[in-house]
Amino acid sequence: MAARKNETSQMILAAAFNCIANKGCAGVTLRDIAEEAGVALSQLNYYYKNKEGLFSEVLRDMRQEYLIGVERNLQGLGSRVEKISRLINYNKELMVSNKALYRAFLEFFNLAMWSTSFRKEMNLFLRELSEAIALQIGDEPSALTVALPPSPTVLTKMILGMTFGIAMQYLMDPEHEEVLAGLDALERII
Repeated sequence: MAARKNETSQMILAAAFNCIANKGCAGVTLRDIAEEAGVALSQLNYYYKNKEGLFSEVLRDMRQEYLIGVERNLQGLGSRVEKISRLINYNKELMVSNKALYRAFLEFFNLAMWSTSFRKEMNLFLRELSEAIALQIGDEPSALTVALPPSPTVLTKMILGMTFGIAMQYLMDPEHEEVLAGLDALERII
């Protein structure tokens, strides 16, 4: 979690993430989060105005941690094709090794469908995520320009859309790992 937060706030955010990933946004209460964090319920209200404010901060932290991982994975790669391939494989690895992350992302998509204020937060999240990844990928011209959108932002949105769609299918039925082949197909296309 971000360094600007104190230890109690970090415990609350970690507990909120765990509760969301395990119970879903609708199934978790502030009391559940307080118990998981080992803090008084009043401390959640002290640090965060309400449940949605807490969820927004969890989403911001997830974004930051995800982007750090993307940057670390794309660092030192030369071509746009190498970067896109690594981004796809990084998402595939996360999907398998950190199911809680994708469950929480998908829960937040669901919450955004019904909450106007959280929808704004989620749209901001997606825009910032797309822009940050697009900067990492770059706009190097290549033979792919004919087959793929030349804009790194459009390409990033396509990759993220497929990734979250595949994640939803995989998390609903993790025993059928063949759904992950969708990411392999995307990589081959690119």
